[in-house]
Amino acid sequence: MLLVWALFLVGLGIMVLIEIDATKPKYVYSKESMLNPHRPFAIKAINLIGRVLDKLGYAYPNLRATPLINKAMKEAGITPDKAKVMPLATYLPGLKVITNCLEHESELTMIGRLVAQGMIVQSLRNRFGIDAYHQKHPSAAKLKVKPPLVIMGMARTGTTFLHGLLAKDPSFRAPKLFELVNPLNNEGKSREERIGEHRKELDRFFQLAPNFKAFHHVDSKDPEECCVILQQDMVSQAFSACLNCPSYDWWLMEQDLTVAMSHHRKVLQYYQHAEADFHFDRQWLLKTPQYLIMLPELLQEYPNAKIVWTHRRPKDVMLSLISIITKLTGIVSDNNDPKKFAKQQILTMSRSLSKALIDRKILDEKGFKKNFVDVQFQDICKDPLGVVRTIYDHFGKKLDDNTLERMKVYLASNKRHKHGKPQVHLLHTFGVTDKEIDDLKSFRAYEKRFVRTDQI
Repeated sequence: MLLVWALFLVGLGIMVLIEIDATKPKYVYSKESMLNPHRPFAIKAINLIGRVLDKLGYAYPNLRATPLINKAMKEAGITPDKAKVMPLATYLPGLKVITNCLEHESELTMIGRLVAQGMIVQSLRNRFGIDAYHQKHPSAAKLKVKPPLVIMGMARTGTTFLHGLLAKDPSFRAPKLFELVNPLNNEGKSREERIGEHRKELDRFFQLAPNFKAFHHVDSKDPEECCVILQQDMVSQAFSACLNCPSYDWWLMEQDLTVAMSHHRKVLQYYQHAEADFHFDRQWLLKTPQYLIMLPELLQEYPNAKIVWTHRRPKDVMLSLISIITKLTGIVSDNNDPKKFAKQQILTMSRSLSKALIDRKILDEKGFKKNFVDVQFQDICKDPLGVVRTIYDHFGKKLDDNTLERMKVYLASNKRHKHGKPQVHLLHTFGVTDKEIDDLKSFRAYEKRFVRTDQI
């Protein structure tokens, strides 16, 4: 009992320190390396408590599958009786792999465990809520989903920027970050209230990851990628990117994600059915780099999808990607080995590109070649409107003057490095040589097939 009270008092003191720390000037990320993550005093104190609890044999919070499911069901308002008639728990295999990785690979701090718990519970809560909505409103499943326009490609190839630019076309409907994180809105809050609440969450994240926007712009009202939807089925690369789960990444590439894409459609149908302001003649604008490893499943669910594949030299991608993911995992763990981590990321990307190349060849041969348009990262940077015209021309879509003006306004206010130039470490910082990357067969094959010579 004495230990419990001691921990309570320490925790109370930490809460006060967090409030004091939040009033201090924003941390300036300039000289500090991502290899030595920023740690406010309050965060260090919380992680210290976590280490003490861990030595006492009580890792907090509990990251086993059953407690996480129960917590998510409670938050979603799913009673035991309702749970009995819920759809098949297709999320269970992924959840078991994730939780096993978290306990045996990720080396999470207490903050890391809290982040992992929040990420998983939030995803499952949304899953249960979407399933319950469909049970209550069976007509939602009958809604037609127009063939979406899908942006895909390796991370750090301009997909986010292009997503935001195309979203300025009012004929598109792009899922926003705040609504993907909390799609149900059971409290009946206004759009602005929901955005305000989510921005507070983002502010807390930015305290843990100063200058993160220099790597990847994030705002509650921005279009967000489908990895958040795929989290609901526990098959999202977001888990490995944020929580350092290498074996989960490898497991994921071996999975048939057809069922996950079926749930993906259910989520889009939910929005179409639940949102009074949704115009049913609009086309979904989707995006995630994860489609690299699930092209067959994507086109099985949406056979007429229009796919924009962005391309960049893998060496340049890896330099940027390793830097940003090292920063993300640095939030949740104090024990990252940057050299080991970099090699894991390179091998994962190599395997992803190998699969994507094979799948693309097969799909082209099956008559899906017209579904794709390939664009270069450098073209997106130098002539974004030219890239937009290429996309619209390829898919026979009209670019009207009003949409063009909206896009020009977006470009004027979203110049590259708007939030500062990111600190990207050289490859040798991570124990990787240029030759190691250049010698990878999959990278060479990808460059030969998709990267223009003037981009290399």
